[in-house]
Amino acid sequence: MDAARWTPRKKDSLWWGFTITWEDEIKAELIETLNAGDPGINAINSASVLIVSLRQLKKSDCDEVAGDLRENRVISDLASATENMAITARGLGIDIARIALFNQNKVGTILAVPNGYCAVEMLALGYPDGEVKAPLRK
Repeated sequence: MDAARWTPRKKDSLWWGFTITWEDEIKAELIETLNAGDPGINAINSASVLIVSLRQLKKSDCDEVAGDLRENRVISDLASATENMAITARGLGIDIARIALFNQNKVGTILAVPNGYCAVEMLALGYPDGEVKAPLRK
């Protein structure tokens, strides 16, 4: 979490945050927000910890996307914080899967996300069974 906390932000603003769970019952409910066959299902099942990134909205409707400068900064800053966590985790030998296709409203209900915030991405973290290798690139 320190990797996210130390991420530079525009005007030192903080329009985003995270919620963390390691409870199997909650992870099972979150799996139900994914599409059948999504590779994120296996990632969540094997994860020791699941971090869900949240962004603050102007309105509480997760389906509405505003195109103003503030919204762009929120997404940019949150993406930077999430990427910093991913890089730091990999550097510590922790495997990480980033999951972005899920039902935001259901995730919000399961995690009791405060009104005015929306779930953006899930990060499944855990120690791999064997050596982690980067996929072959074409």
